[in-house]
Amino acid sequence: MKFKLLYRFLLTICTFCLANIPSIVLAQTYGQKELLEEAYETKSNDLLAKFFDNWQKELKDNEAEAPDKWVAEAHKVFAAICNPENASRNGLVILDSILVVQSSLDKIGYVKRKSNYFRHGELDTTAYVPIDSAIDFRPNLKNHTIVYLTEDYKDLLKEFVSTFSIHVVLDDIDNWELTEPDNVWEKTSEEDTFDYFNSQFDRVNFLRQYGADIGCLHFLSFFYEIVPFITIREIIFDHSLKYAVVTYEECISGRTIVLKKKEDKWVFDHCKSMWIE
Repeated sequence: MKFKLLYRFLLTICTFCLANIPSIVLAQTYGQKELLEEAYETKSNDLLAKFFDNWQKELKDNEAEAPDKWVAEAHKVFAAICNPENASRNGLVILDSILVVQSSLDKIGYVKRKSNYFRHGELDTTAYVPIDSAIDFRPNLKNHTIVYLTEDYKDLLKEFVSTFSIHVVLDDIDNWELTEPDNVWEKTSEEDTFDYFNSQFDRVNFLRQYGADIGCLHFLSFFYEIVPFITIREIIFDHSLKYAVVTYEECISGRTIVLKKKEDKWVFDHCKSMWIE
């Protein structure tokens, strides 16, 4: 009898906790949203600092939790790319004290080829061994404050930047297609359109004034795309973990570079290709 009562009590507690996890998360997200809006409306650097401080405390780097040697090395590759010496050779400029960093990695794998062949960045798909995709990937940089751009924060920032009467001005925003911009803006006066864009710029500048590289809040077809300062899409190692071919994007450009491991550190070897959208 005592065992049954204890079992029911524990089951009730567990059910209550599980049922309330979503509400706790939503409350936290809502609190950050309101805090950022208040910081902007009052132009308060203190409140903006609190927003980023709360964000930074929510998620920590997970290098120590890497499930295998490949993911562990992927964290080190990210840090190497952002290392000041390598960054300058890659064309990256990292000046901000707060960096908005990706929270997932699209693809990681290795190639069963000798290092001398792989060094040139030539990838034989028949020898490619996928390791994982959509990895929970939160790398760290020792000299910066890091915040991780989760989907929740991406939505929060995009809503914050695009606040100006968006649902009033554009009633059919959900049905808008890039191929038909005239159908969207034909209902909007020139004055309202100007105010909308001016509000976006002002909000973006407010975020950036705190020294946060929101990577790119780049302007795209009347809206801001929220992305990290760089996004590593794919890392492919050679079998011996001596070389890594890395594809990453920075705003509207991207590169594929080759890194070499030297004395247990990843260093820039050469750039294989680059592109601009």
